[in-house]
Amino acid sequence: MVVVLLAVVNGLTMFVSGLTYPLLPLYLVGHRGCSAFVSGVVASLSSFTSFVSSVLWGYILGRFRGREALFSGFGGVVAAVFFGLASIYSGDMLLLSILFSLAGVGTSCTLVSTTTLVSLASPSKAIGRNMGVFWAAGSLGWAMPLTFSGYLLNRFGIESIFYIALLASLLIAPISIALNRCVGDAKKLAGVGSLHSGGRTSFSFLGNRTYLLFLASAIIFGASDVAKNIYVPQYYAYGIGLGEAWATLLLSIASWFEIPMLIAFGYAVDRYGSRKVYVFSLASMAVFMALNIFVVRDVTTAFIAMAFYSVVWGSYASSAYVLAVEVAVNEESASLGLLNSSIPLASIVYNPLGGYISSSMGYKANFAFLSLLLVLSTTAFHYSTKRWKEVR
Repeated sequence: MVVVLLAVVNGLTMFVSGLTYPLLPLYLVGHRGCSAFVSGVVASLSSFTSFVSSVLWGYILGRFRGREALFSGFGGVVAAVFFGLASIYSGDMLLLSILFSLAGVGTSCTLVSTTTLVSLASPSKAIGRNMGVFWAAGSLGWAMPLTFSGYLLNRFGIESIFYIALLASLLIAPISIALNRCVGDAKKLAGVGSLHSGGRTSFSFLGNRTYLLFLASAIIFGASDVAKNIYVPQYYAYGIGLGEAWATLLLSIASWFEIPMLIAFGYAVDRYGSRKVYVFSLASMAVFMALNIFVVRDVTTAFIAMAFYSVVWGSYASSAYVLAVEVAVNEESASLGLLNSSIPLASIVYNPLGGYISSSMGYKANFAFLSLLLVLSTTAFHYSTKRWKEVR
């Protein structure tokens, strides 16, 4: 029951992210006349907030073990407040960008809390499949709004997007209360002895070379994930002229295919180990970015590229969150907080760069640059951690 409720919360969290994160850059470029560079700077502002808050929440949750469910609900309420304010002040581009960024404080809190609880609620031999189910629900949540968000933006404006995000975020609170009642019985969690013991957060795992290599590769993966959610849709919508509705619909296609992939790769993690599946995820992301270089003004080629992304995220989410826990024993919250901050950190560094490359040299040059980085990252991580064995 604990994993089911966590999956529902993650589904709502990713529903909100899928509704707002890809749409704001499209809105700025297509409706407010901003360049790709400006939209990248705005996305970096949001990412900076998420980066800082993910690390902070990881530290706080490490100090308050046993309160993860309550923090999850609190994060939903915080996000709802800022989405509500964003809907009111949507006419002011600067204020809208700031409020959207502050909503990330709440979603980061919920995400760090729930990923920590999945690791605590899972026996060691089932953590991969439980993480797969957790993220499969997230992909379902991400996919749903992408099927209609482009239409809502064109028909009702950006205000409608934030109204729906507000309601979905508020729903997290009552579900988190029910989740808190379930985890109140410590026997329902695998980490019975440590759940209510107060925890610790010393970040000692940062002295582990494997973790540092893992975090570096996750940041490079994160930069590519940012490109997938921002620059790939812009390329589809404006670069090859498919339009906003097709761009967002194609994003949703990847998420629908991710659901069975996440479950399948979750079982693969339990059978073959998180490291092997993680290396595969880095390599598959390099292939995905390369595929987009060959996408032309044709829905079929864009569909093939986006469908392949289901393999990328299915293998990454199932393995990376397990690997983060295995390398940082007893400091799960801090480790997962840093992992969750990797994509926002990548966005801070990469968005202005990616916007500049896309504006000056074209979207394809951006995709080629990321594919090369991923090839180098995959090779380095694979050969540097070859002798490391997962904790089982």
